[in-house]
Amino acid sequence: MGICHCQQTYQEQSTVDLFGNRNPIFNYMPNPGHVDVERLKYYHEHTDLREEEGWWHLFPYGSLYHDADLLSKPNHDRQIDFDFDFPFYGFRFNYTMIYPGGLLAFSDPEFIQPPYTFPNPRWPEQKDASFIAPFYADQTFQHIGDHRISNVYYRLVFRPRNFETFDEWGNPLMSPADEYGDMFRTSRDRYHKQRWGRVEDPYLLDNITMSIREGIIGAHGFRADYAVIVTWERMAYGGAPKITQVNRYEEAKRWTNTYQVVLATDEIRSYVIMNYAHINWTSSNTAGALQGRGGLQSAMAGFNGGNGTGWTALPYSGEGRVLKLQEFSNVGIPGRWVYRVDEQIISGGCSNESIGFMTTAPIAASMIGGVYVNVSGPCLRAGDVVKVIFDEYQVDCIRLNMHRAQCVLPMEGNHTRISEHFIFCNHH
Repeated sequence: MGICHCQQTYQEQSTVDLFGNRNPIFNYMPNPGHVDVERLKYYHEHTDLREEEGWWHLFPYGSLYHDADLLSKPNHDRQIDFDFDFPFYGFRFNYTMIYPGGLLAFSDPEFIQPPYTFPNPRWPEQKDASFIAPFYADQTFQHIGDHRISNVYYRLVFRPRNFETFDEWGNPLMSPADEYGDMFRTSRDRYHKQRWGRVEDPYLLDNITMSIREGIIGAHGFRADYAVIVTWERMAYGGAPKITQVNRYEEAKRWTNTYQVVLATDEIRSYVIMNYAHINWTSSNTAGALQGRGGLQSAMAGFNGGNGTGWTALPYSGEGRVLKLQEFSNVGIPGRWVYRVDEQIISGGCSNESIGFMTTAPIAASMIGGVYVNVSGPCLRAGDVVKVIFDEYQVDCIRLNMHRAQCVLPMEGNHTRISEHFIFCNHH
């Protein structure tokens, strides 16, 4: 009996995607064929854009979730008004300016050629802008042919006043979030839409709230009533060549960066979540880089208070290792970084450094003692014995998770503040 070796022809292979669907937007052959730009555009407008690459630690974004596109604004105006106050570095802002260069500014920045120094040592003779920088570097929108594959999406998220998802003690009425939160839980199909870029979505705000509560101590009573979500999708480094061949879509995607910043507030406390999905280049031609790497200075990531107030950098900021922001985290979810930013910049999560600061919540307590105190500092492994010294009193603590432990403030002593003490662990 003969054996028939059946094999698809190149044409058959080039018209079947990974899911077995015919006529895909683009094919996955080593020698790709033509990209149907119209189908690609339709895909981007009607699909969750996180699905293609598995970027589920990003919060939902794109046209499907009623994001506005920065380049669609009249005259490319970059300022958006909040209709609420966002406390940042001791100031309150009701607007921000979005820049394609990975920047949310609260005052006009002065763009100069790298390297940068923050705060500006020449202030007040020169500007020292107030800004939040998830990935501050010269970058540009990439194209395949005449089709733009890069976007800067944004939307404001509000909580309807007649819709409560937390009880009177601040506990969520929804079930606890999983590792990435309830990734599909939004009000997308029930939006009270005002216009593109502005939605009422209590479920998404709950998801953001739980991500903050789980990532940083002192946030248990916090509830996000407002959020700003800005996503830089598939941005190319400044000076990157335009790709004219429409069959090089896969290649174009591989050398772009995608990242997101979320501003969340109840108008008293403010938090920032930075999500890094795809970091492939670190610098631009204006910084002296070669094909997106090297040069005088890599992308800056951090918070600048403005007017000489101060600068707080994320790990690897300004270094060639800045691409590691997508691999590591301060809250245990690769690519995610959480900070409190209303008065001063406080990092979430924990640290593996041998020397560092301990964070406590609350920061003040009664002289009588006997109250629970959450502490955070070094990362705590299962089986660690955690002890904290308050003044001269040592107490045993309970490990709650990798980021935090809980102690009872001793009833002896004359202490009203519980900061500036240290924590140590004995590993089994």
